[in-house]
Amino acid sequence: LMGEAEQEARTLARYLPEEYHAHSIIESAEKSTGKGPRLAQLYLERCYKLADQDSAGLQRVEQTIRELE
Repeated sequence: LMGEAEQEARTLARYLPEEYHAHSIIESAEKSTGKGPRLAQLYLERCYKLADQDSAGLQRVEQTIRELE
């Protein structure tokens, strides 16, 4: 089931512009321990900030991602 969900996510990610870093969401979500789940959540929030054109919110999320990485 996990493999199927991952394949679907990778298929959908191909349709998103590179600036959304969809591959980073998938890679982070694959890591079920440590910083993986939190990073996946932040990358997803980053996508919403990009879509909403919320540059201030985007900067905050990107800063948090940099701190965790």
